[in-house]
Amino acid sequence: MKLTAIKIKRAKCPPDKKQFRLSDGNGMYLLITNSGAKYWRLDYRVHGTRKTLALGVYPQVSLSEARNLAFKAKQKIAKNIDPIKKKREILTFGELYEEWLKRRKDSLSEKTYKNIQQRMNLVLPTLKNKRLSDITPPLVLSVLQRIENRGTIHTAYKIKGIIGQVMRYGIITGHAEFDPTPSLKGALSSEVTKSRPTLLEPTRIGQLIRDIKAYEGPLPIKYGLLILINVFTRPGELRYAEHHEFNLEDKIWIIPEQRMKMKGRGNHIVPLSTQVIHYIEQIKPVSIGSTYLLRGQRKGKPLSENAFSSALRTIGYPGTVQTAHGFRAMARSLLAEQGWPIAAIERQLAHSENGRVAKAYARAEYLEERKNMMQEWSNFLNEIESKK
Repeated sequence: MKLTAIKIKRAKCPPDKKQFRLSDGNGMYLLITNSGAKYWRLDYRVHGTRKTLALGVYPQVSLSEARNLAFKAKQKIAKNIDPIKKKREILTFGELYEEWLKRRKDSLSEKTYKNIQQRMNLVLPTLKNKRLSDITPPLVLSVLQRIENRGTIHTAYKIKGIIGQVMRYGIITGHAEFDPTPSLKGALSSEVTKSRPTLLEPTRIGQLIRDIKAYEGPLPIKYGLLILINVFTRPGELRYAEHHEFNLEDKIWIIPEQRMKMKGRGNHIVPLSTQVIHYIEQIKPVSIGSTYLLRGQRKGKPLSENAFSSALRTIGYPGTVQTAHGFRAMARSLLAEQGWPIAAIERQLAHSENGRVAKAYARAEYLEERKNMMQEWSNFLNEIESKK
């Protein structure tokens, strides 16, 4: 029986199996793994040898697209042309990279998408016209070492990760045979990971809050910082927050998925403490007529990207001491010390969910627990602020 879009969408791998097949006929089928991933495949014979051609990943490749790819492959097979061999002979790294990036575009923020392009532009002049079989560990190492020698080791590691993702996509889609990046472990200089500067001592955080409240600059910046230290979202998520996203009666802020760093996980819910609601109420009269809660100086625009960091410098907290983004590390560290579950904290931070426990939190949201946590966090900030 031929597959249908509804049947594919609902299909799941039985819990007692590692993978499961749904046939569409004539050698084409959907391979479903117990992790939920779904891959299009075509089994065929050429020159007496049985082979399997990868046609793509669902839902990026739809049923009709997979059938069209299978039809074209069968045309080659009828002429005794091996579609896998032909595929690998023709496709270059640059072509595979463009295909991979196009597939991912809708799941990435605009900033992340541009960062990938800027980083890869450093190595594409060398790699783009290479056949996938020529993307070997020595070649990749040579281009990464050129980046490393400029003193930008972090960029070299980021590019290595992107190349690995592209090549693994090539393996899944049948274009490539292997990913060379795991072989490079230890070949580059060790990367020193730097966290965003933040205060962690309660007495210093209390003084920071008092200094923010004494700030005499624009009210959207002042209250924006007070809101941010309480909700610890990414600064850009707050700067672009619109009035309609806040439900003060239910005490929640719903950030649309398209404004989150990682797409594909739905809207992000931020419980609001009574303190945050008070700050929102204080800022509302100043933002009348603006789409944004924190209106900027230019008409119709939100606060500028540097508004928070500039204000922090003004009150005596340069970027080497405290950043607006650093409020996230502050909350994560201190909430963990206070005994709140790491998975709940990570979910509140809207980090990528790794591991079974974290994914369970992501699915269930654990909203009531996070509401309690966010209120207790604001209570804690109030308490340390009052201790001079």
